[in-house]
Amino acid sequence: MSRKLIMWIGGGSVVFVYIAFFIAAMFASMTFKNWVSLGASVNDSDIATVQNIMNTLFNIPIMVFSLHAILIAFMYWYGRNKKR
Repeated sequence: MSRKLIMWIGGGSVVFVYIAFFIAAMFASMTFKNWVSLGASVNDSDIATVQNIMNTLFNIPIMVFSLHAILIAFMYWYGRNKKR
């Protein structure tokens, strides 16, 4: 497989992961707001739980992007050293 194709697949998967987690975070936020607006009793523990979930949903894409960057850099380095 060519290096460009692998980089395009890696970049596309990073974008897909960002979009998927953004949609999941927005859905979680809207669900919580609807739950509160229906008159459900909400205490500080519930709010903290939702905030933890939202933080996780936003931090996972950053970690995945870092792993992709490391993987692509390793593949580039390996490809350059293999030619020598």
